[in-house]
Amino acid sequence: MVVVIIIFVGLAYYLWTNYGDLLTGQTEPEIFSVGQEMPEGFLSGLPIESGAVLKDSFTADYGAGNPVQRTISYHSQRSIDANFQNFFNYATNNGWEVINQDETNPGLKAFYAVKEKGEFNFTVNQEIATNKILVTITYSEGQ
Repeated sequence: MVVVIIIFVGLAYYLWTNYGDLLTGQTEPEIFSVGQEMPEGFLSGLPIESGAVLKDSFTADYGAGNPVQRTISYHSQRSIDANFQNFFNYATNNGWEVINQDETNPGLKAFYAVKEKGEFNFTVNQEIATNKILVTITYSEGQ
């Protein structure tokens, strides 16, 4: 009996380590960094200030039938409040439905919005180490 249990546990471990992603339906995304350029297919007309240089810019592709996630971040000369208001107005004026927003912390403001098969996540915060204002925008679109 003990031998059967050991064989069963060994088989389960082998299947989980080699085929776990098939069992759970989760796959690792392919991540493509695009340096300091906007990812292809990113939102257009965003109220990004003139002269802003992207800190990060990448695309995460989870494979056929899954959303493609595009993310950018940059340091801003504008205040947290000004950035939040500009992007919030952009979202609502362009048909995005704001599902959740957080303005409770003066050092961080964020909102999450949806439109058709798209998701728009905006965060602006003051970095502790540098005191710089960091804007991060993630746009996901279903395939």
